[in-house]
Amino acid sequence: MKRYPEYKESGVDWIGEIPRHWRLSRIDSLFFRRREKNTNIISNNILSVLKDLGVIRYEDKGNIGNKVSDKIENYQLVYAGDIVVNNMNVTIGSVGRSDQFGALSGIYIVLAPKRDNVDMGYYEYVFKIRPFQKSLIQISSGLMEIREALNFIEFKVLKLPTPPIDEQHQIAAFLDRKTGQIDELIRIKEQRITLLQEQRTALINQATTKGLDPNVEMKPSGVEWIEEIPAHWEIKQLKHMARGGLTNGLFKKKDQFGSGVKLINVIDMYQDDFLVRFEELDRVEAEPHEVERYAVEPGDIFFVRSSLKLEGVAASSCIADVPESTVFECHLVRLQPCPRQVLSKYLINYLNSTETRQRLITLANTVTMTTISQPKLASIEIMLPPLSEQQTIVDYLDQRSREINNLIATEQRKIELLKEYRQSLISEAVTGKIDVRNEV
Repeated sequence: MKRYPEYKESGVDWIGEIPRHWRLSRIDSLFFRRREKNTNIISNNILSVLKDLGVIRYEDKGNIGNKVSDKIENYQLVYAGDIVVNNMNVTIGSVGRSDQFGALSGIYIVLAPKRDNVDMGYYEYVFKIRPFQKSLIQISSGLMEIREALNFIEFKVLKLPTPPIDEQHQIAAFLDRKTGQIDELIRIKEQRITLLQEQRTALINQATTKGLDPNVEMKPSGVEWIEEIPAHWEIKQLKHMARGGLTNGLFKKKDQFGSGVKLINVIDMYQDDFLVRFEELDRVEAEPHEVERYAVEPGDIFFVRSSLKLEGVAASSCIADVPESTVFECHLVRLQPCPRQVLSKYLINYLNSTETRQRLITLANTVTMTTISQPKLASIEIMLPPLSEQQTIVDYLDQRSREINNLIATEQRKIELLKEYRQSLISEAVTGKIDVRNEV
């Protein structure tokens, strides 16, 4: 896009040069900090700020972030149009403009326009660009080991680009339109990824419960949650396919993590292809007898024994290669499949089919956490083709999954490129590197 006719240096590193007729203004000359207490005790519209999502209703956060404080009388008010900056978590994107009246925690900085020639839409875009966010990190001070807080005295004197108000309106309108188009493209690609993921799941469901031959003779399974199965298949409980039964993992304290032998943890279970990423494993200090007792072998399958979320319990993954000593931790249950009865890769696909996952979840118990016991895991019924057919199914699923995963990866790369383009477009427009006055 075209540039402005003339430029001048701003003297601010993250802004660079600006159009000659633009000015620079301190934050405290453009905005005042709104600090109205929640004296009327608004409790039905508590708001929060999330990275990349901006200001949202707290009830829409799900399980992300902290809980609402009981002392909501200490919260502060925010009005529609106010810009909110997260004072206690200086990360890229932790800012937004509120579209509603409500109350939010005092950890946020609420900014309202000080004068009429301030377009809050334009300045929301300014506040969200990475160069400005990085400048905030530079003036933050550590309050705790992993959290930082903005130094407001330094924050309020930061300088921002200040185009004439009509250009602020034009830039905001241009970016609203262009980012809306980009966001729609991203939404379409995310929808495409969802459909591909559903296709992959459907293939696994079909292959591990009905086989690959659509004309195969079927028979009643005799199991309530399983309908018909191929006539030549068997059904056995999981415990009859395990070498040495099921085993809980090793308990270790937090200060023992970071060095030692490789460790398979709960976080390593949630993989799209149900395979543990060995190179991503943490390490833990372990005694020789612990390494021997909890030694991981190729083909081992692990289940999540307890989870904060219902849908996370009994999630499972398999490890294909073990290049060095590796153990597994206490929130996991290990199964070592008997190779004369079942292939690990067939079994892990079966265990992650939709019906089997739902069955495992129904066997779990929820109190403060959702847990599944070894006996319940051991009792799950497995549809078992002959070994040669298991291998055929594994080969088929490997090939089709690779194809689908490649398509998903391509869509994900396109999404990242669109996000980068979106960020670059915003940054160039709000700092005057491109002239969008006739583009609206």
